[in-house]
Amino acid sequence: MLGHKKGMSKIAMPGMAVLERFLTTQSSVLFALLLVLLISALSVVAMQHKTRKLFIELQKEKDRAHQMEVEWGQLQLEQSTWAMSARVEKISAAKLQMQLPQSGQIRFVRLENNIALAQVAVNRAAVNPAGVNPKVAEVQP
Repeated sequence: MLGHKKGMSKIAMPGMAVLERFLTTQSSVLFALLLVLLISALSVVAMQHKTRKLFIELQKEKDRAHQMEVEWGQLQLEQSTWAMSARVEKISAAKLQMQLPQSGQIRFVRLENNIALAQVAVNRAAVNPAGVNPKVAEVQP
């Protein structure tokens, strides 16, 4: 016990027991506070590590999204190139033997809701060697 020397008894120093209980209680409180402080510090370190990992993952996803946007723009450019009317006309004339209709072959038809729809009237008897009518073409509104 604290404050006890050889030959001294508890009865001789009644204030020492109170002091000893106080120091024991204070030590327990200090130990508990130190434990809470240690747990709190470890939690802060763990959260900082997790935050850094998530931030790195976020940056990777942003980079990936940017790459996808660039690829999307390239694909749109490629699509517009493939769908150019001059290219389509050239391929339709060369491979499918298609041709533009004469002005006399075009008729305009009004629908019930007064939307004009251009429709090409063709001579159905003229059939190309592949068995497909090369003059059939529809113009959508």
